[in-house]
Amino acid sequence: MNGLSAQLEAEEIARALRRVRHPAGYGRHPLVLPSDVVGFLVQGDLERADDVRYLTLWRDGATGEIEVFATEVVTSAARARRLASEPGRRGFWDAQTATAIGAEVSLLYIAPGDALGAIAAERARQKASTE
Repeated sequence: MNGLSAQLEAEEIARALRRVRHPAGYGRHPLVLPSDVVGFLVQGDLERADDVRYLTLWRDGATGEIEVFATEVVTSAARARRLASEPGRRGFWDAQTATAIGAEVSLLYIAPGDALGAIAAERARQKASTE
């Protein structure tokens, strides 16, 4: 990494991660501001999501599996409960208390909804430039 020693590289990575770490302990993409995730994060069905604002990684507490969900951030607990009870939804995360409601999960990471598309486009661009 730019000719840095392994120790300096590790320190630089740690500093970068601290800048994007949310106070509740989960990571966030640099384009997701802390003010974007105030309220309740409601899990949704990635396949049925028409307009995905956020993508999130969650760890299932029972199985240890990591899953990706389309996620909506709402400010009302009542609305979060209502949305979480809809088909294709599994629960929600209270960002203030860093706890899951209605599902045994841990929130690991939040990214903009178009992050997967942006990553795929960048990989395609890199592949094309090496061919």
